Amino acid sequence: MRQFFAWSKDRRQAIVSGIEQHWPLPNVWLGVSVENQRMADERIPVLLDTPAVVRFLSCEPLLGPLDLRKWLKPPVYSGDDGTNSYQWPPLNWVIVGGESGPGSAERKLVERCVCLLPDRSWNKDECTFCGRTGWRPKPQAIRWVRSLRDQAVAAGVAYHFKQWGGPKPTSGARLLDGRTWDEMPGVAA
Repeated sequence: MRQFFAWSKDRRQAIVSGIEQHWPLPNVWLGVSVENQRMADERIPVLLDTPAVVRFLSCEPLLGPLDLRKWLKPPVYSGDDGTNSYQWPPLNWVIVGGESGPGSAERKLVERCVCLLPDRSWNKDECTFCGRTGWRPKPQAIRWVRSLRDQAVAAGVAYHFKQWGGPKPTSGARLLDGRTWDEMPGVAA
């Protein structure tokens, strides 16, 4: 990604005069997958070194806690010089999701829950998260997903929670603290 944009910058300057005014291209949204802290530390700096109108993280399948605070910063007002402008954060969007489909139970954000009472009716207290699917988020997964949401919200960065995951994409549903999070860059929730 970074090599292509460095090459294309040199090529566009040689081929078309005036295109520099439209750089980065308005339709270029770039992102990287960061499933754990090691991958975040490795991939995010490369993403930030690449020109794009929108830069996003796909934290999926989320495999552990992530601290993104050094890359998620609130917009900075720079109006002291009379320009009344904001410098927006280097990252614009955080997308989070769990692994779905067959695979290792350790990699999943969900676990089986027993939602049936002895009379085979649904135990509403047990189904707060799973809502009759038979799956609920693991306690540590709830902490990881909430932490990412809180980091994004504090920085004014759009947050999108896709799913808890499980054997099927709909196994663990999409609710986080009673709501869905479908924010996108430039779109208020």
